[in-house]
Amino acid sequence: MEHEIEIDGRVFRVKVSPGGTAVVDGIPTVAAVGEAVVRGDAIWLKAHGRHVEARRVDAVERAAAVRGGHADAARAAMPGVVVAVDVAPGQTIAAGQRLLAVESMKLLSDIVAPRAGAVAKLHVGVGDAFAKGAVLVTLEP
Repeated sequence: MEHEIEIDGRVFRVKVSPGGTAVVDGIPTVAAVGEAVVRGDAIWLKAHGRHVEARRVDAVERAAAVRGGHADAARAAMPGVVVAVDVAPGQTIAAGQRLLAVESMKLLSDIVAPRAGAVAKLHVGVGDAFAKGAVLVTLEP
């Protein structure tokens, strides 16, 4: 499974396999993590005698940041299935409000609004499968 994490403002792409082998930004390494605590998107690691705070990077937040905080769509970070829909077209929403709940690789995740606005279109419903990068919800411009 591949993740994007942020440490000290720098984003790393990390793929971890069983047994502690990891590929960080395309470079194979051995993960030597002594302790790891996960709370929400925050991850505190102790590795090689150093404490590091990392944060999982949300693909929607990253897209919003790239576009100046004005993302008009919530996209899927990985393939999955919709398990709950919390909004309807035309509904006013707040930044960070949950739009959908999805299951990807047996992990439940919330898809949240990248900005305040109104829902223009729902592209999926409960039980629908989607691919990585699929537009799940479009917001009004």
